[in-house]
Amino acid sequence: MSYLAGTLPAMDAIDAELAELIDRPMTSGHLGEWIAAQIFNIELEASAAAAGIDGRFHSGALRGRTVNIK
Repeated sequence: MSYLAGTLPAMDAIDAELAELIDRPMTSGHLGEWIAAQIFNIELEASAAAAGIDGRFHSGALRGRTVNIK
């Protein structure tokens, strides 16, 4: 139990760094959206709370089309 408690500060620091990188609160969902956006050239919505869509394809055959990343 004390080992687990000792890892929490490091986990918090990593989460803070990731949140700064992805410009969103650090959750697995937001991180997954950010990774998908990097791979598929998706421009994420400015607000992580946008209803129904997470972003729009920035290039390719789907350019301008919306996407909901899961």
